[in-house]
Amino acid sequence: MKILGFIGSPRKGENTDVLVNHILDKAKECGAETKLYNICDMKIGGCVACLACKSNPGTCSIEDDMLPLYDEIVGADAVVIGSPVYVGWITAQAKAFVDRLYAFLGPDYKPYIETPKRCLLVMPQGHPDGSRYEFIGTQLGFLLKFLCNLETKYFIAAGVGKRGARGADVREHQDIMDAVSKLAEELVTAPTWEGVKDPTP
Repeated sequence: MKILGFIGSPRKGENTDVLVNHILDKAKECGAETKLYNICDMKIGGCVACLACKSNPGTCSIEDDMLPLYDEIVGADAVVIGSPVYVGWITAQAKAFVDRLYAFLGPDYKPYIETPKRCLLVMPQGHPDGSRYEFIGTQLGFLLKFLCNLETKYFIAAGVGKRGARGADVREHQDIMDAVSKLAEELVTAPTWEGVKDPTP
């Protein structure tokens, strides 16, 4: 199994970085091949709605660092996307990355990627209430399935990262580290992987 990891946090060495790397390390222990990208180190512009990808799905008119990622995603079995919760949503850099996955959606509103891929979305947040921003996981899970057939499970790492503080503290939360370890193992070995459902009625 080939797994791609995408870090959508500008804070290197902090909670999102720690969690995504930990997941990939555990996946390696289970026999997976992994590759890591730090979105914030890459030039990935926002979608400009030119619709060029609708006549040629899986491509984009914007010539930047997103272009080689399309082939990487097609060739992968699973992806891990990490972003802290910033201002009630994922980071701007992670949002640009997700928006550019629009290139995988055909003009018939069916994803160009026909075979579902596994996706694990991990979101650290400072707020201690894990349900406060749960809608992000639900909405993104639906969107990733719609755009590119990613069956997405999400994990919210709540109560980490004191506001204004530096220094990853997620490692001090053994319950969180154990939970993502288990998800990493399931990502590789579970016979089935069912993502979030369409949240609309």
